[in-house]
Parts: sequence; structure tokens; C-alpha cells
Amino acid sequence: MFANNSNYQYLTEYDFDINILPAWKLTTGSPLVKTAIIDDGIWTSHSDIKGNISQYVDFSSDINIGSTQVLDSMNCHGTACAGIIGAVDNNIGIIGVSNTSKLIPIKSMFYRKNLSRESNYPDETVEFLMNDTILAKSFYYACDSSQVQVISCSWTTTPSLVIEDAIYHAVTFGRNGKGCICVCASGNYENNNHSNLCFPAKLSTVISVGANDYCGMRVSLFENCIDELSEFGSCYGDSLDLIAPGKKIYTTLSSQNYDTSYCNEFSGTSASAPHVAGVAALMLSMDSTLTYKDVMKILCSTTSKMRPDLYYYTQRSEYPYGTWNNEVGYGLLNAHHALLKTLYRDYQITGDNSVSLCETGLAIISGTRPFNDTITSCWTSSANLKIISYTDTTVSFKGVDLGEGWIAFNIIHSEDTLPIYYPVNVTSDENIWQENEISANVNIQNSAVLSGNITVTSTGVLTIADSLYCSPTARIVVRPGGRLVVDGGVLTSACEDGMW
Repeated sequence: MFANNSNYQYLTEYDFDINILPAWKLTTGSPLVKTAIIDDGIWTSHSDIKGNISQYVDFSSDINIGSTQVLDSMNCHGTACAGIIGAVDNNIGIIGVSNTSKLIPIKSMFYRKNLSRESNYPDETVEFLMNDTILAKSFYYACDSSQVQVISCSWTTTPSLVIEDAIYHAVTFGRNGKGCICVCASGNYENNNHSNLCFPAKLSTVISVGANDYCGMRVSLFENCIDELSEFGSCYGDSLDLIAPGKKIYTTLSSQNYDTSYCNEFSGTSASAPHVAGVAALMLSMDSTLTYKDVMKILCSTTSKMRPDLYYYTQRSEYPYGTWNNEVGYGLLNAHHALLKTLYRDYQITGDNSVSLCETGLAIISGTRPFNDTITSCWTSSANLKIISYTDTTVSFKGVDLGEGWIAFNIIHSEDTLPIYYPVNVTSDENIWQENEISANVNIQNSAVLSGNITVTSTGVLTIADSLYCSPTARIVVRPGGRLVVDGGVLTSACEDGMW
């Protein structure tokens, strides 16, 4: 079983996993790519993780917890995050997203025994400790000493200039100036104050990740998905980049503290962020020249627009990578599309972006990476454009109806398609007639182009006294009792070689 597969593919009629199986046909990672997990440590003896741990960093000695309290090394949270990112493919347990890349756990969060508490559950007898200075030190260490490519942060804290400066250092100077990719959980809420991202996810320098469930919805407080109420919600709002599975994820666990090495209920944005960190590691395994901004752009521009029946995605100037929604960002992480875009990121379309109705245009795709037997391509178009002819690199098209349309160059791999869109607008110098319904007397006394459908109702009369040029997709419907009168005019096709 691999991370997020079982619940997200099979419990509903929808499919809201991260599309990882076809992605693994392209790459499973590289031992040259390292992901730092800034958390409470990792159980290094776990059979599904130990093979990918290249270094263990522990800042326990840097924190002063008082002489009467005992440090408790639980490693539960970090172990769960590590499994999602990089569990080994060894025929046991789970498979991590980037399962041949390396992990560097940095223990920066700590627990101390609360001797006044008594419980049979270890996590109910401890207090959690976070320290801004140690968290900041973790970013510097990951960037400068361990020279990692990706940093995964499944935690939130109060805004801190010290941490903000450390993250800025990582994304600016990491990877020899290309920048470390910092992935941060948007945060969880347990009350109604949830419309803002937590720190550090709200920073523009990081990739902020919210949580979706297996019904394809943002996880929200007391939601009902397959008769299961959620006890937390995924923080959302400005600066949210994308979402990833965050409900009942099957992953690794520290059996130092529990009676099992796995759990199937790891939830929250803590589970979502490692999915994105793992895909970022896959991307850098394929192309190490990507900057952190390249990775952010590719991840955000290749998302799946999850549940458009619930979430309305709009184009906004402050979100340059596509249409965006306040609750789910650019959409759901799509690992396969992110890797295809990584491979063919220099491919772009140039050509005619505007054609007159019935006239032809030309578009050209250019790029350096060749296609092969497993990765192929094809051209498609919107309904108001008709493809006349094409080659591997060019396409000739014709405007058949007015309005905004597109030409797409589609990259095809493993029965999945990544489209590269090129906008094309179809125009006309004639007046445009677009009246939808006629229920009274209407006269067309000047020449015009008909786009779309006209319905003449039982009480309507449409009189054409000049030329009405009909696009190939135009329709005039006359209901019983209605009348269409051609009085000195012409009803004809807008295209010379067309029929109407």
C-alpha cells in the first residue's frame, strides 16, 4: 500500500488521490535528493524508513527544559510525516511518494514529562515545546550544513521574524542560489476562526498546503464525509497554494510509543504537506536545475481543479499560476502532471492568438526534449475552433464561432494527458447578433453575424431585412406559432465554403 491510496481511491465514486502511480513510471526519486523533516524526530529503526535516512540531526541539547522535568523522545509525528515522503519500497508497510530519495530528520521540537498527568497513553502525559531559535537554526542547518533540496514543515507557530529570516535564507541561498523548496502545512483549526493561514505557511516564500478528504472537499470542522464527522478543519484563505490528502492517511508510526509500527488515521495538514514535499523531491530528481520558484509554479499550475461543483476557481492577478479558490488554492496536488511539466517545461506555443470568423490561423509548439514510445502528443481545440491540419510541431485551425477559445498541445503518458493551452480569440468585423429568445417583433435591418442560438417563441416574429451571416454552430429555432420572415434580406453561411 502506498501513502493515501486506499481511502482516496476506493471509498467513494470519486478519485481524489495525488495521481502518483503514473508518476512513478517516470521516476521514484534519487538518492542525490534529500528532504529535511523539521519535526520531533524520526524513529530511525523503523524498517520502512531506516533505509532512506542519510543523517539524523538532534538539537535536544540546545533547549533548557528545567532540572525537574524529563525530556521525552517520542518521534511520533515526524515518523508519520517521514513515511509519507520517503518510506522504502520493500514489500512491507507502505511506499513513500519519493521512495528512493533520502531523508534528513531534524529534531527541533521536544516533549517534556508532565508529572502531574496520569494516562495509559504516552501522548497525554507530555507537554509540547517549540523554540523559535532552534526552529530557525534547523533551517540554516538544513540549507547550509546538510545541503538539502526540500524542507518539510508539518507544524505552525506564532509569527517569528527569526524563523522568517531563516526561511528567506533557505529559499535565497540554498542549493547554490536556486533555493531550497520549503513546504508548510496551512494549519488546523478547532473553532470558527479558520479563514487565515497559520505561520509560516502564510509567507510568500513557502509552498502552503491545505488538506482535502476522500470526498474531494477541504477538510472542515464537523463536515460529514461518508458518515464521518471531522474534528478539525484545514486553514484556508489568502496565500494558500494547493491542497493534498489529509484525512486518515496510512503511514509509519513509532512503535517506541505505540503497539504498532503503522497507523491508518494520520490526519490534518500535517499529513498533507509531506505529500507535496515528496512530489517536489521527485521533480528535483528529474531536473536539479529547477529553482524554488520553478517548483512552486509547476506544482500550482498542474493541480487538478477538484470538485468544481463546490469550488469556483477564478483568475486573480495576485495568483499568477492559474485559476484559484479561497478554500483549496489552485487545487489538488497532481504528481503525474507535475513531473510531465518538469520534463517539458520549456515547451511553449506561439502563433496567431486572434483569427476572424471563418479564417485560418497557425500555431507552433517549440521545446527541446524529444518524445518517445511512452510519451506522445496530440493537438486539440475548443469548440469554436476547428483543426484543419497538423504535424508534430504545428497546427492549422479555423474560427467557426465567435468568442474566446484555445488550442492545446497535449502531452500523453500512461493514459493521462497534460495539456498546454494557447488562447485564441475568434472575432468578426460585422455586427454580432446574439439575442437568445425572441417573443415579440424583431427586425434585423443591418448586416450581422449570428453566433449561438436564437429561439423564436410562439409570440415572436423575426424579420431579416439585410444579410444575416450564420456561423457553422449557429441555430435558429422557430417554435409553433412563431414566424421567421426573410424580407429583402439574405440568410446565409458566414463562411464562403460553408453550408448552413
